[in-house]
Amino acid sequence: MHSESTCLFSSVLRLNHYEHPLSDETKHSICIFAITKAPIQLSTILHNDTVPVTIENIRRMGILYLERTSRKDYFTMYMSFYNMKKLLLNLPNIVIPDNLLFFPSLTKPWHWHEFELLYPHFQDSMIKAFSAIGELHFTNILRGSYGVGLLPNVCG
Repeated sequence: MHSESTCLFSSVLRLNHYEHPLSDETKHSICIFAITKAPIQLSTILHNDTVPVTIENIRRMGILYLERTSRKDYFTMYMSFYNMKKLLLNLPNIVIPDNLLFFPSLTKPWHWHEFELLYPHFQDSMIKAFSAIGELHFTNILRGSYGVGLLPNVCG
């Protein structure tokens, strides 16, 4: 009986781990999609060197969560701050500098200057994410901004 439960545990454990290590490029893409909340599908492919990896593969690893959008078969990606920071710290290419990834506190409050330093990295991530899914438009890059509905929906 003990061996059956051990075998079952091993099978469940294998479901939650992808058989190939994720490349830095794939980790970079995961972070960009999580930061920007760009709409993705389970079948969206993130290339992992020579092995294609889908959002569904990554979801099964348990490092992120998906939430349905109003568009059929589309999701937004959410990742815990801890998992995000862990991925970002191990990347050779900076997505967001480490000194801007902190929880504000009484001893280290968030200042407007940090937002000004963070903003270009966020916009760079928006451009990369929406370009990767073929939806690079002003309205997507500036979504949520006042007056964005007045802009033409022109591909960039």
